[in-house]
Parts: sequence; structure tokens; C-alpha cells
Amino acid sequence: MNMMKVLEPIVAEFPELQELHAIRDASKLPRTCLGRGWVMPTRSDISLSTRLCWRFKAHDTVCSSKPMLQLSDQLSYRYRQYLLSPMGRTRLAWDFLAVLFICTEMITMPLRTFDASLRRVELSVGLLMFWQLDILMRFISSFYKDGKLVQNHRTILFSYARGWLTFDVTFVLIDWLVLLDLFLEKDALYFAQCGLRLVRLARLNSLTEPMMLRLTEQAVIAVAKIAQISMQVLLVRHLMASAWFHIGRLDAEHGWVAKADLSMTSVWYKYTTSLHWMYCQLGFGGTEIEPGTTAERVFGIVVALEGLAIFSTLLVTITTHTTLLTKSAEERRHKFQKLGQFLSSLHVEPELVLRITCFLQHAFAVKERAPCLGKL
Repeated sequence: MNMMKVLEPIVAEFPELQELHAIRDASKLPRTCLGRGWVMPTRSDISLSTRLCWRFKAHDTVCSSKPMLQLSDQLSYRYRQYLLSPMGRTRLAWDFLAVLFICTEMITMPLRTFDASLRRVELSVGLLMFWQLDILMRFISSFYKDGKLVQNHRTILFSYARGWLTFDVTFVLIDWLVLLDLFLEKDALYFAQCGLRLVRLARLNSLTEPMMLRLTEQAVIAVAKIAQISMQVLLVRHLMASAWFHIGRLDAEHGWVAKADLSMTSVWYKYTTSLHWMYCQLGFGGTEIEPGTTAERVFGIVVALEGLAIFSTLLVTITTHTTLLTKSAEERRHKFQKLGQFLSSLHVEPELVLRITCFLQHAFAVKERAPCLGKL
């Protein structure tokens, strides 16, 4: 077999081996060579630089004329073997689990404010374990930067350290403090948890972006975007409702919980009363509940500003994607209306008109799923 053909895949994998200059017999140069591995020459008159060696047959050994990769480059090469592609199935499955667990936390954690018996230690421990593993997963996940796939271990580590690492570690640490009941200021920890979960909910967009890229139909993309924004708004309202109730019961005499006489009511009545007040701050309906303390009024101002931002964002998102859907549907309706008029002017039989229309509807749908096919 031609030796150069054998070396082609090896040279492609290691650019440093572009200039292989010798094929030596293993008996002339004692080496420790087991297949492909890292080899140190044993003769004293040879430079003590690590070389790369392949054994193709029982007695043939191919060695490079240059020193091998440096230790850092060797580690980088081995590190890349375990990297997760940003669009790979493993990465997408993990991101899907992250989205699912974020929603689970956003639903279950606020309900504990209304009734402590709703707390499930097993669920809390399981979620904490997942978020700790998520930190490790971030260290082995490649990403795109400036249109290029980043696979260098230093760049990945530094990028994560400058970004979400501090937040993720703080999130896990505070949850462990709450779970183990090691911090005396429980109110401060509660508001810290609420704030961290709101930030993590904003991170939901980056987690769902790779999933959105797999969608091809414009209608499906628009519906998915609207559903995502709507779900985020509902989860924020849900979390803020629990915070409103928590602030209301801090003052047992002048708080809104005491004035509304909710101490003896059921858990779900307390929850729905708080949630009703939250939606009223968006301008939908009215309520007789008013802030009674300074903390409640400050929280009311924050809710009003947050509601303005959420309402404007939701309105813009729904309007933009609804306009795209309406425009696409109107364009399609106009084209098929022209087709019907054209076939009617030619007195085409109704059965043939139906066949032509059905075929063109299918072709139109295929073109919407893959616009490049229409150009081809």
C-alpha cells in the first residue's frame, strides 16, 4: 500500500506532521510504541523531545521530524474530544431539561409562600443537583463567536467565568442555604431567591434559541415566540404575586393581608387574591386592595414600572409576529384568488381545478418551510 495514502488522514488531523521525513525500523531505534501514542526516544544521542509515532505493520514505524505538540496543545486536543456542540442532540436535550426545570422552579417556589407544607425537599435537592451539573456542562460546551465555532478550552473557561459563572454559583449557594436553613435573615434570602429566578427567567431566551433555529415554518416560529413571551409574563406575574403576599404579611397590623382578613382563608384564596391584584396593576380590572405600609407602596411602584415594561414588550412581540402571519396569509390568499380567476376564465373542469389547487397549496407550504428550495 502507498505509504502517503496511509499518512493522509494522519497529516490532516495533525498539521505539525506535514513534513514526515523518515520511516524507520523499530529495532534500530528502541522506542515504546503501542499503536499511536506519545513516545520518548531512549538513545542518548537523540534530542529528548517527545515525538509522535505510528506502527502500521509489525515492523514499520513512522515518526515526525519535528517535536510534538506542546502539553497545552495536547490538552486542548483531548479537551475538544469531549466538547458538546451547541446544536448537538445532547446539548439540545440538556437545554430542554433546563427550560423545564426553570419553569418548575418558577411555579413551585412561590407557592411555598402561601403554605410551607407545599415544600418538597426531594424536588429541591434534585433541582440543586441539576444546576450544579449544569455548571460543569457549561465548561464543556462550545459556542459560536463572530460566526466561528469556539473550541479552545481557555476561551470557553474565560468566557463562562466572565459571564454566568458568578451568577450560577451564587444561585446554587443561596438555594443550599435556604434548604439547610443556615441563614437567619430568611426574608432577605427569600427576596434574593426571587431576584435570581427573575434573572434566570430572562436567560430562557438564550436556552430556547437553538431550539427555535430548528423550526422552519414562519407560522410555527411566530406562534412559538408568542407562546414563549406569554409564558414568561405568566411566570413573572406568578412570582410577583407571591412576593406581594410575603410583603403584606410582614406587618401583622397595617399590612394588606391583615386588612383583607386573609389569615383564616384557604391557600388558593390567598394566591388568587394576590394574583388578581398583580394583573390589576397592568390595567385589567380593579381591586379594593391598597398598599398599607411603606414597603408595600415601594413594591407597588416597582410592580407598576415592571408591568409597563412587560406590557410594552408583550404588545410589540405579539404585534410583530401577528403582522408577519397576517401578511403571509394575505399574500397566499391573494395568489390563490388570482389562480381561481385564471382557471375560471379558461373554463377548466372543477375536478382539475381542485387537483391543481391542492398541488400548489402543497408546493407553497414546502416553499415556506424551505425558502431556498423556491429560489432553486
